Amino acid sequence: SGARGSSGAGARGGGAGASASSPLYAIFCGSVKSVVSAPGAKPSATIQPFTHLHLNIHDDRIMSVDAALKHNLESELVEYTPDGSSASTTAKKTTCLHHLPEVLVLHLMRFEHLGGAAAKIGKRVAFGTELQLRRPVLGDDAPNCRGGGADYRLVATVSHHGRNAAGGHYTADALQPDGRWLRFNDAHVDQLSTELVLAEKPYLLFYQRVHASGC
Repeated sequence: SGARGSSGAGARGGGAGASASSPLYAIFCGSVKSVVSAPGAKPSATIQPFTHLHLNIHDDRIMSVDAALKHNLESELVEYTPDGSSASTTAKKTTCLHHLPEVLVLHLMRFEHLGGAAAKIGKRVAFGTELQLRRPVLGDDAPNCRGGGADYRLVATVSHHGRNAAGGHYTADALQPDGRWLRFNDAHVDQLSTELVLAEKPYLLFYQRVHASGC
């Protein structure tokens, strides 16, 4: 029945593989809400859990994490068959963040599969030490955010070094409790500045929620 039963973030949100009662679920699991609205029909809402958000960055206009979030969660027109109808119609589907996780994991999709081969997207996608989630990326009815927005701070990144998905090398940068950044490169651990962390081209970003009154 058209778009019913599938959230538009299906390709954008990673499945919530952990059990709902597990510590991993409590830390990493959030949800996105998709609403399909058609003239003369009751809106159809779908809520889908995720443990990480896949962000397509292939578009040349996407040069920042904020732009990637807006692009991947923007409204779109879909073919939809309302309940009780045999005819499909054009409907508007809006997708937004619903339940917010304690740690938001963003997966920048740096590999594009073309003709059976995976080509790496090496462009810089700007990101910061802080991430502010506001409408329309954040839904009006987010159950664990009553203040109209949510703030996150960057706590870790993972980068792939190499030209293709078949090989390469991985490094991780992690924020320490004392405010220092450390880079983990196999057996080597080095301290580095925040500026060097932000100069990388990571494919995984880990943001921890900063709680304030009302949110």
